[in-house]
Amino acid sequence: MGTNPQDTTTQWPNESDSARYYPVHQVQADLDFESTRLFAPDDSRRHRGEIAAVEACKVGGDGMVIVDNKIRTHARLDQFLCYDRRSQSVEENGPKGSDVSRSHRWATLFILFQQNSRAKLEISYDGFRLLLNHMSAFPEVCEIVKAFGQRAEGLGVEDESWAGYYSRIKSGSTALEDLPLRSTGIANTGSQFGNATTSRVRQQATVLPGPGTITSDHGSLSQSHLQYDYEVCYILRYVEQAQMDNPNSWTIRKTAFYQKFSSHVAQSYSLLIEPSIALQKQLAMVLTPMSTSAIDFPKHWTTFPIVCLGTISVNWRTYINFMSSEIENIHAKFKFEQLVRMSEPQSSAELARVTFTDLRTLQTFTDKGLHSIHVLSLNSDVLHAMLEDCEKLNLLEAHAQNGELQRYNEFRDVLQARHREQLFCKKSLQSICDRAERISQMIGNTIALRDSSTMRELTEISGREAVHIHALTEKTVDDTRAMKLLTLMAVLYLPASFTAGFFGMGYVSIRSTTDGGVSVQPSKELWFYLAITIPLVFLTYLFYFLWGQLRSRGARREFQREPKDSRVSTFGTEFEV
Repeated sequence: MGTNPQDTTTQWPNESDSARYYPVHQVQADLDFESTRLFAPDDSRRHRGEIAAVEACKVGGDGMVIVDNKIRTHARLDQFLCYDRRSQSVEENGPKGSDVSRSHRWATLFILFQQNSRAKLEISYDGFRLLLNHMSAFPEVCEIVKAFGQRAEGLGVEDESWAGYYSRIKSGSTALEDLPLRSTGIANTGSQFGNATTSRVRQQATVLPGPGTITSDHGSLSQSHLQYDYEVCYILRYVEQAQMDNPNSWTIRKTAFYQKFSSHVAQSYSLLIEPSIALQKQLAMVLTPMSTSAIDFPKHWTTFPIVCLGTISVNWRTYINFMSSEIENIHAKFKFEQLVRMSEPQSSAELARVTFTDLRTLQTFTDKGLHSIHVLSLNSDVLHAMLEDCEKLNLLEAHAQNGELQRYNEFRDVLQARHREQLFCKKSLQSICDRAERISQMIGNTIALRDSSTMRELTEISGREAVHIHALTEKTVDDTRAMKLLTLMAVLYLPASFTAGFFGMGYVSIRSTTDGGVSVQPSKELWFYLAITIPLVFLTYLFYFLWGQLRSRGARREFQREPKDSRVSTFGTEFEV
């Protein structure tokens, strides 16, 4: 009945033919190498079946819609794929070589998700290969898938600015290079088809389109009715809120699209990887059972991209308005700022002032704006590539009736409208980036002017302090001169004071003799006075010496205990005014 998950290997369609122009085996090796980063782990060892979190939807041309949004194991996925295979009818509604009846067509849509933009895909590697085998997808789809997967925090930004577009058109008898095509308005990349064969693949990633509207016209074609197969995969980027409860959290995310359609086969396939919330709601509305949109969905290949392209411009306007509002807030803060002098009242110093934080914020918005412009350019490149495929398929369907021609005209109108929206968003974001850069320059000049004003005020304060210090120095010099004079006078009078005091104590008796001489007679108490005074003088000097030594040792011990980092150097001292 089902496919054994253990025997799942990726089998590319027409592998021998594909190997001529695409390294199939290298793609398989790269996918094997990166499987641990891209896909969820294998839980088969715990006997729970491998993880395969897939949502599937099968839409019939009669309006029947079959949805299975609870595929969590390989067994459940294999069960749905078996049902899908049983319901296929290849070329049952007409003779060989004719198109399948539109009312008997089926379209199967698979959707894969990530828990977040840096997480692995919620499907195991074997489950993903099972899907590829079921759809007989071409190997180029793996290049698109490798843009997803787990990313380390702060790393893995190498694919955030990458986009790819791969398509393959196979016609029944006429080579594609024989189909006339002229494209104007965007740089023509028709040379990529110059040496194409009947089976071809094209990649277009970072060709920057010129301004204008996508327009194209082609010459007449007289070829007979042709059968064709069309297979395409690409990436489009959109903007979405990272946190639904935070209106200021915006992030740029990506969605991968894969589609396979054949004019002579009743079954077509589509695959979405990490669709936006808006796209999920759009699909839920379009694929309502028995609705006109559900009946029309599998009938032509243009229906699926028309539904998907309708949501790529959602939220861009809100995102641009958010960036413009944040920059305007900083500009208003800068516009009403006043340079506050320290001599002004404290209430003036409380006014909002632009700082280096505002400069960093502006730089962040500028970087986001430039990245968004690059993303919009990539989306425009993808739209341009889709237009080229549309023109070629339109020429292949030369037999198409008015209904099919109207589908191509509608698809061109959608591509042109989406391209204009992307172009206008790019111009708005470029204007915001230019404004942010101008405001950054003005804020930088204001901060430099404020710093120069502050330095001038500090210089004036330092000058006033220097004057005060000079006055104090002069006063200290005058005081020193006065003390020097007083000391000199004390030295002159000190011997006379000592002599008068010593002889006035009565320890020495001075008398005049009869013969006119002087008699000096010391008393017995003089020796007692000298015995007490002389030792006290020595003790006083000894106490002063010991006290000085103790203070020096205490200061040295305190310096040794002090941490080195807390020591203040004269040349490293910072001061605030």
